[in-house]
Amino acid sequence: MQKAPSMVQPDQGYGFIKPMAGDKDVFVHISAVRGAPTQHLNENQVVEYELVENRGKSSAENLKVS
Repeated sequence: MQKAPSMVQPDQGYGFIKPMAGDKDVFVHISAVRGAPTQHLNENQVVEYELVENRGKSSAENLKVS
């Protein structure tokens, strides 16, 4: 599933992915980035991820930069 980050806070180490299908934004921590040449995401950068539930909240894990 490919999505585009809608807001990235590189200095904070997190951001949100806005699903292309128009669903609710998904939280992403920079530690979830896998296989990227850098440890940050750029605004509107297309990524693939797995949606996981933890303590009743959804977040993106195992990100791959497209």
